This record gives sequence, C-alpha cells and structure tokens, in this order.
Amino acid sequence: MTGINDPDEPSVVDIAVQFMAQQPGGAERVLALHRPLADGLCAACLTTVTRWPCSIASLALLARPHIGSTNAIATPVPADREGYRGPPARSRRNPRR
Repeated sequence: MTGINDPDEPSVVDIAVQFMAQQPGGAERVLALHRPLADGLCAACLTTVTRWPCSIASLALLARPHIGSTNAIATPVPADREGYRGPPARSRRNPRR
C-alpha cells in the first residue's frame, strides 16, 4: 500500500501492520479477542456490531506473516491469504459523516 499524498511513503495501514507485528504476541492477542462468532460477527466489537474480520482483526491478519521481521515497512498480504477479505463494509445503521 502507498501513502495518499506520496506513493513512495507507507500508508497508515502499512504502519499499523508494522507496529502490530513488532509487538510481542500482538497479532495473536488481538485475534484472541477479535474472533469470529458462530453468526459471523466479531466477538470484541460489541458497541457497533461488525462482521468478522473487523478492521482490527484484519490488521492482525496482515501482521501475522511479518512477525519478527526487521523490514522497515511490512509488505501487504494478498487478499486471499490468512482469511483476509478486505475491510468490513460500513454499517448503514451507523454512518459516520
């Protein structure tokens, strides 16, 4: 992914993935909380009902392959790996404007 204003700069998603990958057990701790329920919703996202993977679980799934990496910025994971299906769709019940 690339930055919005400068394609040579890392995006905020790249930076978040890098941060999570550098935290000892970070991705696995996040996924232990943000796990799918039987109805397909995220177990930790209770204030706003969210389908799994929520945005936090998506970052953790992207971070998994980079755990222990010394790369400056994590390389994005293809959408078909680790069950990542892209960011969740916005809820029409709670639009943010």
